[in-house]
Amino acid sequence: MSGSRSLLLRADRVLTLDGGIVEADAALLVEGDTIAAVGPAAEVAQKASHAEPIDLSGLTLLPGLINAHCHLDYTRLRGRLPKGRSFSKWALAIMVAKRRLRAADYEASVREGLEELVRGGTTTVFEVSSSYSIMRVAPTTPVRVAFFGEVLGINPFVAGRRMRWFRRAFDLAVGDTVIARGMAPHAVYSISKRLMKLIARELGRQPMPITVHLLESRHEPRINPWFDPRRAVRVLDERGLLDGLVLGVHVNVPDDEDMRILAARGAYVVHCPGSHRFFGHEPFPAEKLREARVPLCLGTDSLASNERLDMFREIRLFLDAHPGFTAEEALRMATVVPARFLGLDGRLGALRPGALADVIGVPTRAEAGGACTPEEACASVVQHDGEVPWVMIGGRVVRKV
Repeated sequence: MSGSRSLLLRADRVLTLDGGIVEADAALLVEGDTIAAVGPAAEVAQKASHAEPIDLSGLTLLPGLINAHCHLDYTRLRGRLPKGRSFSKWALAIMVAKRRLRAADYEASVREGLEELVRGGTTTVFEVSSSYSIMRVAPTTPVRVAFFGEVLGINPFVAGRRMRWFRRAFDLAVGDTVIARGMAPHAVYSISKRLMKLIARELGRQPMPITVHLLESRHEPRINPWFDPRRAVRVLDERGLLDGLVLGVHVNVPDDEDMRILAARGAYVVHCPGSHRFFGHEPFPAEKLREARVPLCLGTDSLASNERLDMFREIRLFLDAHPGFTAEEALRMATVVPARFLGLDGRLGALRPGALADVIGVPTRAEAGGACTPEEACASVVQHDGEVPWVMIGGRVVRKV
């Protein structure tokens, strides 16, 4: 997927998100799939006499966005599950809807979802898949995929089969676009006692990152006699499942002890503002989690509980609900922080020498011209609404409008 040429990208501004901002007439030098230099155009050009120039006047460049929680399998369920239902009723409705989907539907959903991600400026996605269709599509997409094979089932007699399916998918999750592999135990209410033991055994045998739905609603179904969903964090901690690299999904209703445990175990949390609004959940405790020093990421979740796979929209929804956060903080939740979770800090989520050349360009707003602070630049960028006109992944231009 990497480019092979040397490219000199000249733009109005480069927003690096590594603590710096390069002002008017900035440039990036891309060598193959990697950023070689970033700075004022005159300085970078001196290092790039051999590079092909690309004029991106009118655009501000920033790192490609990272969607830290998505189920692309359900892209074709957009609009089929109405808002306003209780979480329990929605969970039942999606189980019914999934029974009508065939393998071809899942694959088409994944393809359509990936295309929508690129249009919105997302260059990396954390994909939680129960159909594993992403692995048939991943070789055809430029989008970087962190694959998390979903494991669930309350019937103990199929627990072994579920784990065999996971291992098969995990082994297949390879290729240029696959940047990480992990497991997604769905939630404590959807996993049998037997399956949880097998999950713990698998993680002991082969440590890997996991992502798991936690405390999404006070009304999560109590369909499993072994585990109380209200104690999800403590259940996982007691079984050693928080000892590794863990990304908790949603975490809408934690108590102080839950947050203490998550912080002590070094867990991350991903919040999905559009999905949160779809359900009308009570306010997300972003401020308390930040105070507890739990790193926060942003994601879209699936189109079964959201309107768009648009990370700029998620950032704006987050800032609208949490004005105590800066635009820079919110933008880093969709770039720097999820890259750090994957162990790719400095390689993804920032524009600096040595980073992968995943770059997007959004129109520079008229009021944002000239010198400004990093926060002013971030505040301007996150107001972008609509398709992103220019996208590069791995040094290759994949979208140009």
